[in-house]
Amino acid sequence: MRGRLHVLKTIARNEKCGWILAAYTNLGTENEVILWDMNTCEMVRKPIMVNRGTVSTCAAVSSNGKMIVTGSSDGTLQRYCATTGDAIGEPMRGHKNCVRCVAFSPNDEIIVSGSDGRSVICWVATNGEQIGKPLLHDGPIACFSISGDGTVIVTATHGCILYLWDVISGQRIGKPVHKQWWMSDIWTNYDGTKIVTWTNKRTMRWSVEPGGAIRETSTLLLPNDVAKCAIDVNHGVAAVGLRNGAVAFCDIHW
Repeated sequence: MRGRLHVLKTIARNEKCGWILAAYTNLGTENEVILWDMNTCEMVRKPIMVNRGTVSTCAAVSSNGKMIVTGSSDGTLQRYCATTGDAIGEPMRGHKNCVRCVAFSPNDEIIVSGSDGRSVICWVATNGEQIGKPLLHDGPIACFSISGDGTVIVTATHGCILYLWDVISGQRIGKPVHKQWWMSDIWTNYDGTKIVTWTNKRTMRWSVEPGGAIRETSTLLLPNDVAKCAIDVNHGVAAVGLRNGAVAFCDIHW
């Protein structure tokens, strides 16, 4: 599975629809999002051209397959209809720096985004309005993950620090964990008690103890030429984007 543009920026898995979302850019004014069928490896629809005039940095698709949201280098986010490819509403503004990661909550009601401006912001998916105050961190946001029950957000910064947040209160849970390497991707299970982090150095498993303490448990192995990946923590399945732009699947044995 390959896109028309040569730089793969994001890969995400939609288990309910059986889709893989891949976002590509030429690092200029062209950006496209492609939805792939995981069973046939064929495109679900024609590529959607997004974020014209800026560099697309991240993208996500809702679990019901109806909406796509993208983040860009100018700090804005934009929603799109996954069926027609048309933009929904005006760009969402709140970040002051490049948006690095974006995702929908499991019920598709909330969009969460993280930026180089050290903040994570929650948005109402239907109208694009910001929810509460930004969740502030020590450094630029590298990645985050929302638990399957929608109650916990796990975030990681380029300062190599791992955080837990309560979605409802917006408050931090427990103490942050400091590591020696930064984490480029992160996933969690249904209730936020198991975490997987990925870097080009190692892929780690973590467990969350009562009270929010985060403990490192084991190391996982992935191919050396992985550029992006999406891991299902509950079922041990990984969709990986290779550096040549191809998308493949891997079984993860826990």
